Amino acid sequence: MASDRTSSLRFDRIFGEHYEPVSRYCHRRLPPDDANDATAEVFVVAWKKIEDVPRGDDELPWLYGVARNEVRRMRRSSR
Repeated sequence: MASDRTSSLRFDRIFGEHYEPVSRYCHRRLPPDDANDATAEVFVVAWKKIEDVPRGDDELPWLYGVARNEVRRMRRSSR
C-alpha cells in the first residue's frame, strides 16, 4: 500500500492532468450545476479508490468510466 504522501501526490497529479477533460465530458451531458457536481464526485471516487486507479495511459479512460456512471446516476435521480 502506498504511503499517504505518495497517494496525495499521485491524486494531485491526476487531478491536475485530467480535471479539464473530465469536466468537459460532464458538461456535454448535464446541466452546468449537475456537471460541476458530477465532476467533483469523479475525483472524490478517484481519491477514495486511488489504489485502484490504473497508471499511465489508462488513468483517463478509468476516470471517464467513473464520470459515465455518475452522469447516469444523476440523470436517473432527476427523473
